[in-house]
Amino acid sequence: MGQLLKTINSTTKTLQSKFEILAGNIERVNQNLSVICNSSSICNGVEPNSLTTVANFSSLPDVQVELKNIQEINSNNLSKNAEKVI
Repeated sequence: MGQLLKTINSTTKTLQSKFEILAGNIERVNQNLSVICNSSSICNGVEPNSLTTVANFSSLPDVQVELKNIQEINSNNLSKNAEKVI
């Protein structure tokens, strides 16, 4: 379970980072299209700023707290603790 949470957390951070790069690149492409289309007639039917993305990876949950809890449970020797109680 702990390894799965680590993977989820890492993948989430990677997706967020790559999305930020993608969004910046799309913005630059839209700006370039706008400049090209405003200065020539080769863009008939092409709408500058039409490239968008609807992905929102910022809403993915951070599982760091759950990961810490799992690591804490794994580091405890439950059998030894149970023997202390008995």
